[in-house]
Amino acid sequence: MQLGSLPFKYLGVPISARKLSVLDCSLLVERIVERIRAMGSRHLSYGGRLTLIKFVLANLHSYWARIFILPKNFLWKGTYHYMAAPLISWEHVCQKKRCGGSSWASVQASTSSTWAWKRICKVRDIMLPGYQGDWWLQPGGHYSVNLGYKWLCPDGVDVQWRHVVWNRFCLPRHNFICWVQAYQRLQTRARMAKFGYNGDMCCCLCAEVTETAEHLFFKCKYSTLCVQYMSNRLGFYLPSADTWNWWMKHRFKSLFLKKVIGATIVGLVYSVWKARNHSLHNHVLIRPDVWMKPVVANLIYRCKTQISSNVRERFELWLSTLS
Repeated sequence: MQLGSLPFKYLGVPISARKLSVLDCSLLVERIVERIRAMGSRHLSYGGRLTLIKFVLANLHSYWARIFILPKNFLWKGTYHYMAAPLISWEHVCQKKRCGGSSWASVQASTSSTWAWKRICKVRDIMLPGYQGDWWLQPGGHYSVNLGYKWLCPDGVDVQWRHVVWNRFCLPRHNFICWVQAYQRLQTRARMAKFGYNGDMCCCLCAEVTETAEHLFFKCKYSTLCVQYMSNRLGFYLPSADTWNWWMKHRFKSLFLKKVIGATIVGLVYSVWKARNHSLHNHVLIRPDVWMKPVVANLIYRCKTQISSNVRERFELWLSTLS
């Protein structure tokens, strides 16, 4: 029998006597790219892309990660976040076991140290400025990993629409589509034209004007009828023009009512976009009242499950009309 040599491939992964390099992991990148190209990811829906990431790409990465310690280029940056969590409790252990009584903040890993100890020292260097500056310190004198995480990842720019989109009364799938729309990233025909689309530019719902996000939400005749149906069914006024700004500036009688109307707006964005896609792909336009009926039912159920007992008493009469 002829003897082979290292490295070699076994079950699709490279077997080597040394730690994998970035070049060795190029095979993993090639596999991921092949899967993306094979599935035509550019034309997948958002749900299809999520499925591709969860059950195809993530599994490829997880399979390799179970066998090897991958180079840092292939690990999420969040590695530091997870490893920083036990940093404070490690201080006492390291002081005695590794530091020989010297300060744990100054000790350095030697070339003969284990990979785990080298990694701990590296994370220590990243988190140390915040630790020494008492950015992690709570009023009670205890250090908080949560505050350390916020120091490492400061809050981004606050946007006004976040209270509309990230509302606990909204359904998660409604949240996502409305969040994409908030960044003007829904693939309307006007937006697709910027990337080379040269087909029909008319709105898929009314076929009268160019299909833009501004037109769909909610100047289109079809979407206006959806807004009217939702308003009549839920029993409160909802303008079709400048809806988001109206919601943010309007003074509501209660926080509960504000959240319900916010969830209604988010549900309308999702419903109109879904109706547009249904019309585009199936060449069938369903009547707004028929289309919106299950959407309203889901919204009502969601609101009833999220409402607290004290608020329920105040709005008992209104809730009874939604049954």
